[in-house]
This record gives sequence, C-alpha cells and structure tokens, in this order.
Amino acid sequence: MPGLSALPPLPGRHALLVACCGLFLGLVMNAGGLAAEVEEGAEGGRTVWSLVDADCSPRLVSHTITPAAAHRGASGERIVLDATAGSTLRLQFPLGSAAVIDELQASVWVRANRSAVRLGVRIMLPNVLSRQTGRPIDVVVQGTSSRQPDRWELLEVGDIVVGLERQLSALRAQHGPASSLTGAVVTHVILELYSAPGHYDVSIDDLRVQGVISAVVNGGP
Repeated sequence: MPGLSALPPLPGRHALLVACCGLFLGLVMNAGGLAAEVEEGAEGGRTVWSLVDADCSPRLVSHTITPAAAHRGASGERIVLDATAGSTLRLQFPLGSAAVIDELQASVWVRANRSAVRLGVRIMLPNVLSRQTGRPIDVVVQGTSSRQPDRWELLEVGDIVVGLERQLSALRAQHGPASSLTGAVVTHVILELYSAPGHYDVSIDDLRVQGVISAVVNGGP
C-alpha cells in the first residue's frame, strides 16, 4: 500500500494513515458518533501525565493532584521540577493507538511559571525504521504554545495529517527512501516544557481529545 504522500486527495482531506482506509473513512464521515472523545479533568485523584524524553537531568520536586492546580472543577495536576542545561523536557499522556485522521484534535489548559510550553501529539511510524536501531521511530506533530507565565492558557493541536505529511521528506532523507507513513498511529499527547535551565512549576487541567478511533499497530483497523 502506498505511503500517505502517494494517496489521492480526498474531499475535506479526511485522510487516514492505516490500512483499509476506505472503511474507516466512511465511519468517520457518515457516523461521526463512532469516534470517541477522551476527557481528563484530574478529578480521579491520580496523576496521568508522566515525564519522558528528558536530556536535562530533571529533578522531580513534586507531582500531585491538588486544588491549587484546578482550572475547572475541584483539582488539577501539578508538576514541579528543576532542570539543568539541555534541549528536551516532555510530559506525555497515553492514548493507546489512535488512527491518524484530520478529525483528531487535542486541547488542554496549562498554567506554568514560564512561557513556551507547547502541546503536540506523538505518532509511531511502523514503516520508518531507524538506521541505528532498526526499530520503528516516532515523531511529534506540534500545536500551539503558551505565551505568558503564570496564566491559564488553552493549548491546541490539530491538522495531524498535514503536520505528519510535512515531515516525510526529512524522514526519508534520514532513514531511507523506503520510509512510509502507512500504518502511523497516535500514541500520546505531549507537552514540551523545556525553554532554559531552572525551575519549572506546571499546572495541567481539562485535557480533551476528539476524533479518537482505535487502530491496530502493524495491521488494519
């Protein structure tokens, strides 16, 4: 099956990056209620975001569900940590394996003591293999970022298909011309935190992910 870049244009760009795309496309367009919506408001008493991909030796000070971090409702999730020099400091929320479709959009409210916190989604690419490890790689499609410290801001990410398409040329240059976006799945929602060494105090609440349709890795829906 051809990669995404070889697929013909579809009305409204309802493109799908898994096998049997015609079937899933019909479900999304004609029976939108089949697509799930994920909401996380930090009301369950347990933390759901985890620290990953950090190259700045982060020292976790606290990670709690607290009323002090609530944007709406009784509580929110708060992460406080210190970081040294580096370039990457991410939090992630697991989605399982969701089909890459235009309808998939994510949003979350964030308040941090510094700006430039950015929302994104992590996408696993089973048909792009790392030349170093031989294993499938993943990439991040980025959305909007915060502009002001110590204020609640709504961050959003959409246009997942277009954002992934734009990375294909660079992926083929790095990992080989046979690299294909076929079978790609969204696995996590990502918050990019790193801006400089120092102290980070981040509150997160009211995560919402729309257009979630379960997909099977390395297989059809």
